[in-house]
Amino acid sequence: MIKALKNLPILAKLSLNSCNLIIPCLEALKEALIDNTVLAEISLYSNEIDAEGAQLIAQTLVNKSNLRTLGLSNNMIGTGGARELASVCLMHLTSLQRLALESNLVGNLGLDAMTTALAHNTSLKEIFLYNNDLDDDPMAEFANMLSNKVNLQTLGLEYNRVRSRGANHIFEVLKALPNFERLFFSHNLISETSAEPIKQLLAISPSLKEIRLNDNDQIGDEAGLVIAQGIHASSCIKVCHLSDTKLSGKSAAKLCEVIRKKNSSLKDLDISNNLIIMDDIEMLANAFKESHIECLNIRNNIVSAEEIVAFEHLLVPVCTMAKRKFIF
Repeated sequence: MIKALKNLPILAKLSLNSCNLIIPCLEALKEALIDNTVLAEISLYSNEIDAEGAQLIAQTLVNKSNLRTLGLSNNMIGTGGARELASVCLMHLTSLQRLALESNLVGNLGLDAMTTALAHNTSLKEIFLYNNDLDDDPMAEFANMLSNKVNLQTLGLEYNRVRSRGANHIFEVLKALPNFERLFFSHNLISETSAEPIKQLLAISPSLKEIRLNDNDQIGDEAGLVIAQGIHASSCIKVCHLSDTKLSGKSAAKLCEVIRKKNSSLKDLDISNNLIIMDDIEMLANAFKESHIECLNIRNNIVSAEEIVAFEHLLVPVCTMAKRKFIF
C-alpha cells in the first residue's frame, strides 16, 4: 500500500496513524514520497517510531516546503530523533503551521536542537510538546525562539517538569504575541513566583482565550489571588482551569468578583480539587447565579456531608440551572 503512494505525486494529505510503521515501512514511505513536493499534512501518530525511524522521516520531508502539519505524537523518537528532525528538515519546512510531538521523550537536548532549527520560522500556529521530559533548562532559549512567532495561537507544554524559573520566560514572551489564544501548562511544577507573570499575561494579552494550569500544586492561595486579578483584568479570557493548585479563601473571594463582572468574557472556570471551604462555596454559588458564566466546577473541595445537607436549599437550584453547569 505504501509503495502505491508513489503513483500519487499530488498527494496533499497522508494519515498513517497506529499502523505499526517499522523501519522497512518507513524506508518504503521515503521512496514513495521522495518526489512529492505538494504534501501539506502528514500524520504518523502512535507507530512506535524511534530515532532511526525519525531519521528516515526527516529525510522524507527535507524537500516538503509546503508542509503545514507534522504529526508524530505518541511515538518514541527521543532526543536522537528530535535532533535528526532538527538538523535535516525542520529548518526547510518554511510553511509549517502545526507541530505535534506529544509523548516522545524529546528531552532538553532535543528541544534545544528544534529551537535552533525553528528560529526563523514565522508560520507556526500550534506547537504541542506534552509529556516530553522537559524541565527549566531549555525554556529561556525556547521562549526566545517563540518571540517572532506572530501567528502562534496554541502552545501545549503539559505533563513536563517545568518550574517557575523556566515557565516565566514563556509567560513573558506570550503576552506580546498578537494572535496567541491557548496555553496548556497543566501538570508541571510552577509555584507562587509565577503569579505575577501569569497575571501580566492575562491582563496584557490582546487575544488569550484559554489557559489551563491544573495540577501545579505549588501555586497556593496567595498566588491564586494574583492570578485571579489577572483574570479580572483580561478582556478576552473564556476558559480558565486552576484545579489542584491549592487555592482557598483569598482566591475564592477574588474569583467571586471575576464571576460577577459585567461584560466578562469568561465562560468556563474550573477550581475543583482545591482547599475552598463551604462558606466560600456559598459565595461562589451566589456569584454564579448572578452571572453569565456557563460552567463553574468547584467539585472536591473541603466540604463535609453535613454542610452539603445544610446548604442543599442553595446548591440544588444552582446545580439544575438550564443551559448552565454548576459542578459541585
